[in-house]
Amino acid sequence: MFGREIFRKSTLQKMTSPEDLDELLQVNSTRTWLLFSAISMVIAGMLLWGFFGSITQNVKGFGIIKTLELPREVVAIHAGQVDSVFCKTGDLVSRDQRLLKVYLLEEKTYAEIFSPFDGKITGLNVKEGTYVNTGTPVLEMMRNRESSAITPEVIFFVAEQDISNLKTKMIANLEIARKGVPIEFLKGRITFIANYPASRSAIQMYFPNEGKALKLSDINYYEVRASLLMDTSEMSATVKEVLYSLNGLSCRVVVTTATHSPVEFLLN
Repeated sequence: MFGREIFRKSTLQKMTSPEDLDELLQVNSTRTWLLFSAISMVIAGMLLWGFFGSITQNVKGFGIIKTLELPREVVAIHAGQVDSVFCKTGDLVSRDQRLLKVYLLEEKTYAEIFSPFDGKITGLNVKEGTYVNTGTPVLEMMRNRESSAITPEVIFFVAEQDISNLKTKMIANLEIARKGVPIEFLKGRITFIANYPASRSAIQMYFPNEGKALKLSDINYYEVRASLLMDTSEMSATVKEVLYSLNGLSCRVVVTTATHSPVEFLLN
């Protein structure tokens, strides 16, 4: 017992002697304090973002901008052989103007194809001597601006699993490859959501120039339309030309369907 008390006494003396304090206290280095500060700031930032930040849920689709009436196909209403062509690509034609004459092989008579409206020939698919069937597209034409009361809009397609998240009046944001387009030309408000899937041929009809580049997944797509958010009544002629130049341009469409705080998102 006596030896143990001596040992404890000597230990206490060392711990309480002022000259040995520098050996007993461990001082953190500057680097350690900086590390602690950085970790604290990260944790504080995460907490702030968790309560005051936001996470958006988006629905994406692909579409085409329509600022004028899109080109329409004119089809043969009878099977036969093209006898005469009275127009060419680029021609301006009037309603009921004669465009083609087709010889009906079975009936041994002629049938003519007339322009359905005032417009411009944008594509000619046949020439004299070409054989056509009933429903064969013989040419494409587009209605004149003066006779076309079209509301600028975007027609786009959304995958089946996302369509239920969309509602009318939601804002659709357009993404295009072209630069220098006013931002108000690239926003629209949803006005129509189809109740049934679009056929592959119906989708392809809107993208005639895409060809094989338009690769669709093996799922259903629904048609959605959104009117562009701009007032065309007070546009200058120059600005209108920019708007009209977007007609038929392919685009990506992003619709924000919901916004949550991170905490709310995790709890849901």
